[in-house]
Order: sequence, then C-alpha cells, then structure tokens
Amino acid sequence: QWWGMFGDADLSVRAQAWKKYEDMWTQIANRYIDYSDRLIFEGANEELGERLNDNWKGTGGTKGVLTRKETYALTNEINQKFVDIVRATGGNNVKRQLLIAGYNTDIDKTVDSRFKMPTDIDGNGKDKLSVSIHYYSPSTYCIAEDPKNSWGYDADWGTDEQLAALHADFDKMSVFTKEGYGVIIGEYGVCSSAKEGVTNFFKEVATYGKQLGFTPVLWDTGVWYNRKSGLFKFKDVAKVYNDVTGANGEIKDNMKETGPVSAKVIEDES
Repeated sequence: QWWGMFGDADLSVRAQAWKKYEDMWTQIANRYIDYSDRLIFEGANEELGERLNDNWKGTGGTKGVLTRKETYALTNEINQKFVDIVRATGGNNVKRQLLIAGYNTDIDKTVDSRFKMPTDIDGNGKDKLSVSIHYYSPSTYCIAEDPKNSWGYDADWGTDEQLAALHADFDKMSVFTKEGYGVIIGEYGVCSSAKEGVTNFFKEVATYGKQLGFTPVLWDTGVWYNRKSGLFKFKDVAKVYNDVTGANGEIKDNMKETGPVSAKVIEDES
C-alpha cells in the first residue's frame, strides 16, 4: 500500500514515494540492462489510479487527498517517469518494450481523455510502448464465486448480449492501436472452474483480442495450469488454447473438463 504515499496530504511523504519509485526502477533497469528484448518492463500493476489514495499506513481504506483529476495527472506523471528512467540507463533499455499501466488497468477509465500515454525518446516513436489493461468483466461471472453474494452472480457465459458487451469493451481500446501503441490484456480469467461457459469466455477474449491486435494473457493462480507437469488441468481449456494459437499442447485422456462436476474432482490436488 506504499503507493498511497503519493496521495498523502504531507508533501514530504509524497517526496518519499517518488524516491522509492525512482530508486526502484533505476536499480531494476540497471540490473537487467543487458537482457534481450524478450524481457519487458511494466511500470506498475493495478496501483495507478484510485489506489494512489490508499491508506499507506496499513489500516485499510482511503486516506489520500487527491481528486480524480489529480490521480489522473499523477498516473500520467508516474508513467512518464518510468519511461524516462529506463531509457536513461542506456544499453538494451533504450529500445526495450515497455508496458504502461492503464488507469486502474480498467478499460473505461483508461480510454478516458484524462489518461495520456507517455512520450518515448526520439527515434523510438510509439511502437516500443504498450498499454496494459485487465479484464474480468462481467465481475459477476469472472470473479463472483458465491451465488449469494450481494453484488450479483452469473453461473454461465456466452449469450449474444455477453459477447456484444465484450466486443464493445475491446473496441474501445482500439483507440490505442490506431495511434500506434500495443495493447496487452495483462490479466484476464475466471476465478472458478465450477462455472459453465469458461471456455467460451477464454476463447472469445483470445480470438477477438487477437483480431484487434491485442495480446491477451491468462491470469492463473493454480486453477487452470499445472506448473509441475507443464500442462493445463482441463482438456477443454487446453483445446481452446491449442485452437487459438495453432499449438499442439499435450491433452491427456484423464484430464477433466470444466463445469460444476469436474471442479469438485480436482479440488484437492493431493
């Protein structure tokens, strides 16, 4: 929660936040200066935006004093500082691809006119910078795991209305590709394998995102992928990514499929 130091009422605390950020990225950039362009730096994650007003002393809630206009301006300033620091270290960092965190990594808040992409150094143009957003929409499907929760719950995904909503969301981000920037969906996913339509959601994000020139990255905390075996845990999920990428990843006969029944089978992996 130290990011909330940026929004503290005490200007000396804000100065400490800037020092932390600048020192951190100077050290990271110098440490990996000789790495190839397979390495991409991302200046922040979901912290740039409202979380700049986090209660950085650790007791929860919002304690910062920044207005919405100021959090946008500060997000832009931090992103610019990130680019400036990395480029100034020289070496391979001069041309390295950089990932710029969108406002809250939220589509609607990132396409807002108050969010500005940083300026790269002369000679780089715009194609060394990409904007990062995360996609868990609708949250009632992607995030909600309890049918009784207060903010809604969807057990299935794939209706014409849901498809249209996803397409409309992604179409908004095309404003960046039209300007010459990359778009990376740095996270997308569904928290539960016990829902219907998981493969519909995965496939649509991947295929429509790819169609628009985006790079979608599946977020996994162990639900979908077995890092020990190097295999997906569900055959229907593995098939989706084989189909989308043209790969020939291994699919074993004993793999389960997503849905309410299969999820219970692998709940205890031991």
